[in-house]
Amino acid sequence: MASLEAKQWKEAVKSEMDSIVSNGTWVLVDLPPGCTTIGCKWIFKKKLKPDGSIDKFKARLVAKGFKQKEGIDYFDTYSPVTRLTTIRVLIALASVYNLSIHQMDVKTAFLYGELEEEIYMDQPEGFVAHGNERKVCKLVKSLYGLKQAPKQWHEKFDQTILAFGFTGTKVPEGHSVTSHSLWQIPCVLEGYSDASWIASGSNGCSGYVFTLGGVQSPGSLQNRL
Repeated sequence: MASLEAKQWKEAVKSEMDSIVSNGTWVLVDLPPGCTTIGCKWIFKKKLKPDGSIDKFKARLVAKGFKQKEGIDYFDTYSPVTRLTTIRVLIALASVYNLSIHQMDVKTAFLYGELEEEIYMDQPEGFVAHGNERKVCKLVKSLYGLKQAPKQWHEKFDQTILAFGFTGTKVPEGHSVTSHSLWQIPCVLEGYSDASWIASGSNGCSGYVFTLGGVQSPGSLQNRL
C-alpha cells in the first residue's frame, strides 16, 4: 500500500477483517460445478469531525452485488426503516414523560444477517489464503454490497430485540418496538438501518439497550447476534 497514511489504512483494513473473521462471514470451499462467483473490493473513506479534521480511517470490504442474479442469488430485498415522523414522535414523548434519549450505532451491522441463498465470492485482495488460492468464499452471513444485505440485517435485528422481551408495534414501516418488560421500566426503541434511538424512563435501562448496539459489553446484543 503506497500512501503517506498507509499505517492508518492498514489498521482500518485489519479492523474490518477482524470483524469479518470473528463473525464467521464465510468459509473457504471449492467452487461447485456450474456455479460462478461474484467479486469484492475494498472501499476506503475518511470520517471527518465537524471541524474538518480526521476522526477515523474506515475500510469496508464490499461484495460486487451488481453481479448477483435475481431468483438465484437473491429474492426479496425490501428492508423497512422508521419514518422521520415516527422519530419525532419518540422525541416528543421523551419530552412529555421526561425520558432519557440515547442514540446507538451497530458496528458492521450488515455482517450479522444470515443468508438463505448460496453465494460464492472471490477471496478478497490482500487476504488470499496461502495454499488455498483456488478456493472461494462461500458466504454464510451477509456482506456489504449484497442485494439482500439490508433485509437480512433487519430480520436479525428484529429477532434479537424481540428475544430481549421487546414487543413489535403494528406500524409496517421500520423498526418500532416497545417494551415494559425490562425491569418494568418503559422503554421505546426506533431503528433506522444500523442507527437506533432509545427513550427510557431509566438511564440504566437506556444504557443497557445502548450496549445492544455494539458497545463491547458482556451480555450485549452484539454477543447475542
